[in-house]
Amino acid sequence: MFHNSSQTRYFVIDSTIQIEHLISKTLGIILGIDWKNSKSFGFKSSSLSFNQKVFIIQDLGKSDKLLVDKLDCLIQIRNKFAHVYEVKTFEDFFSLSTSTNDVKKKLERYYISDNLKNDENKYQSYFTKLTYDIVNSLIAIIINHEVERGKKNYKKDLNQKVVNELFKSEEGKLFIKKIIESQT
Repeated sequence: MFHNSSQTRYFVIDSTIQIEHLISKTLGIILGIDWKNSKSFGFKSSSLSFNQKVFIIQDLGKSDKLLVDKLDCLIQIRNKFAHVYEVKTFEDFFSLSTSTNDVKKKLERYYISDNLKNDENKYQSYFTKLTYDIVNSLIAIIINHEVERGKKNYKKDLNQKVVNELFKSEEGKLFIKKIIESQT
């Protein structure tokens, strides 16, 4: 897959930067804010960390356990490739500790081997599939949010149209008055 270890490191870091960008965008959509100019999700040094953004996605109840587990794997992989000089390959990553071996076991549970020639290529493939799954899950969160928002807006618009029509006649005005009185 990749020809040398620097390509692996670059691919891991670049992929996770793209996912962090999508997480910020997802949160901006859900929260109804301009995320690029946000102090929390924008490009300032004071912006929230990748982990903190993932925690907010969880807190909002927008992710299932599988997505949380996959994001946890991604975060562990990203952090080691970004912060540990010795980690240049997936083999390096998995040799670090029991927590990185837990990531290895999860990846092997989530994905089927593509009969690749060596373990490094296999785990590069698993990482690619992991990022693909996470991106698809984030896109699904955005779509579901927009569908729900559309339903609410439709109901609100429909209710407003009904009220407007009712106000056009004396009987309608009387009907609305009775509804309001029954609510108080």
